[in-house]
Amino acid sequence: MLLLLLVILCISSQSNGISLQDFFPHGSQSGDKVLNQNNFTVESIEFPNELYYFDNPYRNISISDHGIFSFDDHIWIKAYCHESQQTFVNRTQYYKIHSNRSSSNATAQVFNKVKKYIRKYFAEEREFEVKFAIIGTWFSRTNSTPSLDNRFQMVLSSDGDRSFVFFLYDKLEWSSGNNQTYAGFHNRKGNQSESFPLPHSGTRNLTKLVNESNVNVNGLFVFRVDTHRINAGGCDHRNSSMISFRPRIASQLGSTALHIYGPCFTNQTQIKCRFGSSSSESTVTGFVIDHFRSICVTPFLSEYGLTSVHVSINNQPFTHSGDLTVTPLKLTSDEISVQIANGRLFLERGTNLTLKWQFSELTQQIFHQNTKLNIELWEVKYTEEKLQLNQLSPSIILRQNLPMNTPIINIQLPLNISNILTCFIRVRAHVNSISYGGLNSGLLVVRKSSNEANQLCQNWIKQQGDASTWNGDDLVECPMTITQAKAASRCCYKIDQFCYRNNSNRNNCQFHQARQDHDEPSAVECYLSISSNRHGAGAKCCYDNSNTLITRGTGAGTDDRNSVFISPIKHLFGDTLSYFECCLMNGSNDMCNQYMIYRPPRRGSNTMGRTGRTWGDPHFGTLDGFSYTFNGHGEYIYLAITNNTSPTNYFDENQSFLFMSQIRTIPIQSQSDEQEEKGATVTTGFAAQFYGHSQSKPISITISQRNQILLYRANESIEFENNINSLSFPELILTKQDQTLTLSWFIGIYIEIEIIEMTQPRKQSVFNIAASIHTRFHKKTYGLLGTFDGQPNNDLTNRNGTILQDNSTLEHIHKNFGMTWSINPSKTLFHYESNQSPTFFQEQNRAFNATFMNLSYDPILAQKCGISSNLTKNWSVSERTCYYDLIVTNDTQFAKTSFNVAKLFQSNLFDLKNPPSFNKSLPLRMNSTKNTIIELYITATTEYSSSKITFVALHLPQNGTFNSKTTLFRWKAIKGEHYVSIQANDITLNLSAKHDIVFVVSSSGNNRIHFNRITYLLGYLTMIMYFCLIFN
Repeated sequence: MLLLLLVILCISSQSNGISLQDFFPHGSQSGDKVLNQNNFTVESIEFPNELYYFDNPYRNISISDHGIFSFDDHIWIKAYCHESQQTFVNRTQYYKIHSNRSSSNATAQVFNKVKKYIRKYFAEEREFEVKFAIIGTWFSRTNSTPSLDNRFQMVLSSDGDRSFVFFLYDKLEWSSGNNQTYAGFHNRKGNQSESFPLPHSGTRNLTKLVNESNVNVNGLFVFRVDTHRINAGGCDHRNSSMISFRPRIASQLGSTALHIYGPCFTNQTQIKCRFGSSSSESTVTGFVIDHFRSICVTPFLSEYGLTSVHVSINNQPFTHSGDLTVTPLKLTSDEISVQIANGRLFLERGTNLTLKWQFSELTQQIFHQNTKLNIELWEVKYTEEKLQLNQLSPSIILRQNLPMNTPIINIQLPLNISNILTCFIRVRAHVNSISYGGLNSGLLVVRKSSNEANQLCQNWIKQQGDASTWNGDDLVECPMTITQAKAASRCCYKIDQFCYRNNSNRNNCQFHQARQDHDEPSAVECYLSISSNRHGAGAKCCYDNSNTLITRGTGAGTDDRNSVFISPIKHLFGDTLSYFECCLMNGSNDMCNQYMIYRPPRRGSNTMGRTGRTWGDPHFGTLDGFSYTFNGHGEYIYLAITNNTSPTNYFDENQSFLFMSQIRTIPIQSQSDEQEEKGATVTTGFAAQFYGHSQSKPISITISQRNQILLYRANESIEFENNINSLSFPELILTKQDQTLTLSWFIGIYIEIEIIEMTQPRKQSVFNIAASIHTRFHKKTYGLLGTFDGQPNNDLTNRNGTILQDNSTLEHIHKNFGMTWSINPSKTLFHYESNQSPTFFQEQNRAFNATFMNLSYDPILAQKCGISSNLTKNWSVSERTCYYDLIVTNDTQFAKTSFNVAKLFQSNLFDLKNPPSFNKSLPLRMNSTKNTIIELYITATTEYSSSKITFVALHLPQNGTFNSKTTLFRWKAIKGEHYVSIQANDITLNLSAKHDIVFVVSSSGNNRIHFNRITYLLGYLTMIMYFCLIFN
């Protein structure tokens, strides 16, 4: 028998523990049922969801009048079980199950109390969203002189994954005093039993539980019970070095309240937290909240990223307690919404602001009843020499001592903000001089006069070098159309949060509106390049209402010297702020044109990424567009990208890799444990690592044996805090949106994992995975997603370099292609649960008996998949995979999901078809002088031999001409700024692209070009090819 390790706190010798008023709601007023008053009466209760106890799932429980919750005869929880010959004057046992499907006041009270207990006594746990709670309440009074009372309660609650038990004892005045008097937990696994008793079990002293606790409250014991061992709540008074904290993410601007837990704290405990370096500026003094938690409020941190946190208790040496993800300053913030009057973009003195905020429930719990709020404005500056952000003191107090429940306020800005350029606003909670944390806005910019902005812009221009020194060929080009951008955005581009269609923000796309006195388009949607070049630069691509790339004017996206994803602070102050100064605050068009010389618009190109997929039972679509089915059971190389400049045809696992990813597949679960597993599998795991960054670690995402999502980075569990849907690491960004996880590596690799719920033959979560990569990895890939070289017919290249025919049978593909990609156990990137290993999955790959099914037409099944043809050879990929999955699972919704994913795979292949590509020697901007004769052949070509191209002039400068047959543009230059816009149309595939050229024409003699005729001839070979194309 195992003893349950508890921290027992003997508080007093009184016979009463936790009062009835502090019990969970019970009795007839809460809608409880009453057990019959017979000896060992038992009632069975069915759970609305699975509950885990000792790592096993259960769907029902029995409750007895002897203080027992039992799962079967040998698996139970006893609050205060006894065998006695006592007779009773009064004996009442209440019970009720509260479900999240109910909306009663009693259920709301129960759920709130459960969550409060878990937050307080299990500080290390993530937020607990209660799915159901079972409450048993026992009252008994003996028929003796004097009469003796036992009054206690047991609560069992689950969120579908974790399970917690609370014992509440008000009075325990009698027991039978033998080994049948018991409180605690019991489990049986096969022939082995394990027990975790509370103190004094099996003795008359069990009544002392009212005077003891594991959480410093008389008569209260709390436990987590879903894992293979019982875990007591509370704190550890024996080991002050076991320290951790939550949350694990904080703002660079500081004021995040970190909850420190692990040791037990007293009012005399002294606590200090150090962030990153050992400097005094990064060390703060914390304070104690209660016996289980203390608080350290993060300081302003000049740097962002992963920061180590060290904690010292009572002046002991600092102990490393984990890493904190420090998020960089951005233009917006999820913490405070700032609305400037009249929709203005910048702060101005005397301007009215509306501020909205909401402190998290976790933070509000630590607020003292006398907590007040201050509204503060802090100036920040970026120091180029030190490459760091600085906060300047003192702050400007906009409001002070507001009630702590204030969620919104209107403020008029004071006159003394005129000397500030960049700042942020903080809502700080405090009691007198003690800060309880705060919330921060994004970066706010104070408008400058046109003259001031002009001077700031000129100062910036003086510091700039030629853009060609950093925006060379290795900086990703912009897709020609929005359709292309959306198709390529998975790997290479991310939508700009300030400019996208259907954005409800009234300032949407305000940074990329056309200038009033210019004939130029405004943006309706913009995309940011995820990857950067070797100089750390990035690009922005913006599109007009015709879905076409903009390459001129303020509506265009520009090259960024600093990528927003790689160097967000440098981007904010070096690219964005200068744009505000040169173009949006400045009345001079010359300054804005100068800005676009040093941050030029990005030209269009057909170079973009490709996407491969895995879905359903599992079907694969390669990066080149080939599709097949592979029902392996094991762990396999999904997508490997070599570092070698000349990759071999065969896979050498000892070569240098830039990126490696693996997937795990397991059999579809049978309807019951007794039935044999089907010979078909689904995907339940993904793991990957990027090897091009010194701080990179493997990341593993799997579906656990409990059907829960497990996220690990190396050996550290990853959890998303409340209201946080994005986590940044040195090498990637991990986001969560509903049932979809995305991983974006800055080198141009993007993984999307959609979590699908199967209901047949048994409830089971599975993964549908999409992998998108940049075209720079052309001819460098291995694995189940094929050889990325534009040739689908060689995608079934196995580990040894042998290419299978693309019409191979399922069995041939399985044995001679899929199985060969089983991973070497020593090279695994996965995190494993206690009873798993990479060797197990390697063995399953060899031993599993897969099903190889030839599809035959069934009109009923075909109808469910929307199939009209009875000839299976005419079916599309989406129809075939839907039908296949329907036969295997009998899960119509699962099959329809496969249909939709396959259809998306096919549509993306079409969306990635390239429109005509204009000659890259054509400029986007030309300087000239008045009366200069300009002649340009504005041509485009296509990669599709069957396509026909036509040309049309969308806009010509005054007196300009364009010959759509010869593509010759001719114009006598007129002083001023003018442009030509030519569209090339692929009339075969209905694809089009356009090219704009801006001419900046000065007076005669002001231009350095000293000739009267400019002719751009493309070369005889190019022209011959072109004329053959259009007249063929």
